[in-house]
Amino acid sequence: MKSEIITVEPYELSEQEIQLVSKTGAGSIEYFKLDGKIDRGEVLTFSVETYKKGKLISDEMKSWGDHNGTYKDVIISFGTSEIRGGDNQLNMMIGVPSGLVRWQQPDKMTMSAMCRMIEEKTTLEKEKPTCLAMWKGTDGDSLSCARSEDGGFPKWLEEADVAYLYKFL
Repeated sequence: MKSEIITVEPYELSEQEIQLVSKTGAGSIEYFKLDGKIDRGEVLTFSVETYKKGKLISDEMKSWGDHNGTYKDVIISFGTSEIRGGDNQLNMMIGVPSGLVRWQQPDKMTMSAMCRMIEEKTTLEKEKPTCLAMWKGTDGDSLSCARSEDGGFPKWLEEADVAYLYKFL
């Protein structure tokens, strides 16, 4: 993204969209809208980083936007759904323009929260990560959600036993 501008902002579902999503079995989902254009040869990259007790342990999950470079009201998402049973697994999902990326993580938490990290339109800048959403969990007795400033790194991350941070790279 050398000279072109691309923005991201929270997307609020309509009543009809809420009804449709409720039939999917997905638990918590945060939606965002992309607008703008990036230079030829550039690619939007999103990642999910895994933190334990505030320390980065993995940033292996990455997804890329489509390669045509133009985004007009494009919806992306980050969500979870729990699979309870013997394994206690958490389904992680990233909705991208071309489809859905899904994987599972262990979930032994007694409490969890999905937190949106931005509340207004934000301009994405190359090589300046922007945090969009986070799922965090604890096996303790308290948990809170607070927004970060302009999609910056959340300073309260260490209160979560486990956290998955969805961000633009």
